[in-house]
Amino acid sequence: MVCGDFSTLHQLVNLTLPNHRLWDSEVHYTLEMLNTFDDDDKIKKLNSKITVEQSKTEDIYSLLEKEIVQKMSDADVNVQEYFNLLKYFRKNLKIVDRLESISQRVIFARMGGNL
Repeated sequence: MVCGDFSTLHQLVNLTLPNHRLWDSEVHYTLEMLNTFDDDDKIKKLNSKITVEQSKTEDIYSLLEKEIVQKMSDADVNVQEYFNLLKYFRKNLKIVDRLESISQRVIFARMGGNL
């Protein structure tokens, strides 16, 4: 890997940091939902927040994935590092999806309805 590639890769990794804050918020909201027993309105609000955070996360990762694919098409890059970064993004998206799934199940368990 050449120095320029490391710099570009490092910049892309730094762009993911705001997503970590979103992910942290989703974990917090999910835990708060699990600890809320009798307040259906609070559970619905927390679910809404989780859905918004999930949407933001997916949008950011979508943009980053496009950027990575463009960088990979450059001539002198180590594509394995970019593939590893894409795998990292996908793993984080799975976590975000699972948190959203947990919130839907909490609503189903507490209020009924459809999953």
